[in-house]
Amino acid sequence: MTTRKSIKGNIWRELLARAIEDNGGYYANHDKVALAWNVKIHAGVEDLAEYTGSANFKDNMPDEVLEDKKLLKEAIKLADWNKDHVWQWALDDVREGVSGNYAADTYRSMTPARFNHFGLIEAKGGTYFDVEFSFCGRSGGYICIKTFEGVALGNISASQLAESLREPDHWNGSEYPNAWCQKLVAFIAECDEMFTREKAEAEFSYQIDYMAARAVEDAVPKARKKLAAKRLRKAVIEAARTLTVAEIATAVGKGAALCQTAQKD
Repeated sequence: MTTRKSIKGNIWRELLARAIEDNGGYYANHDKVALAWNVKIHAGVEDLAEYTGSANFKDNMPDEVLEDKKLLKEAIKLADWNKDHVWQWALDDVREGVSGNYAADTYRSMTPARFNHFGLIEAKGGTYFDVEFSFCGRSGGYICIKTFEGVALGNISASQLAESLREPDHWNGSEYPNAWCQKLVAFIAECDEMFTREKAEAEFSYQIDYMAARAVEDAVPKARKKLAAKRLRKAVIEAARTLTVAEIATAVGKGAALCQTAQKD
């Protein structure tokens, strides 16, 4: 059990050094960072129909399409669904949400409870930090902290950074200020909960559901047209059995008008 008496020197520096050692960072060939989390995704992409029953799919699909079972079924058949492309697009969207130009603030903040637990004082801007993430590893399966509050954490291993934090020469300098150490200790605890393989898989699954909904919705106009054509053929066949030539011509005209309306929709 860690107690104040068991820690020699500055408490936040030592706690940060231990947290960094527990994390282990990432090191391979010439690529090394002090803090990294394994978020490798091994899920594949199934046939489109496998996703149409999920809550996420339904939340992103217009009610009028969901309520029209024939239209929905036809749109699923006609939708453009390339599994390899969808897999890569979903993975790119997951990464973009963390490290892209429009990354979510969710990954740069922490819960108020944890903020208070670590004795941090909430700034005017809220519980947000200046963090830059990147993905490392041969397959990009690790989320790494590139910079935190202006301090670079790339190109240094976990053991090297921990050693530097324990070096007295750094204590009185500005390289690793005490307040910075306190914030990073808290943020590591937050990242331990945010960046897990289970949560990465869940986010990937959400992106697949969303793409499935968009693919089906994009196919709705074609589906409407095809269903209208089917109704026209059925009407002509039924009319041929009982109607005169003039009546058949009228029925065909109405069917053609129906198809044009479907095309406009």
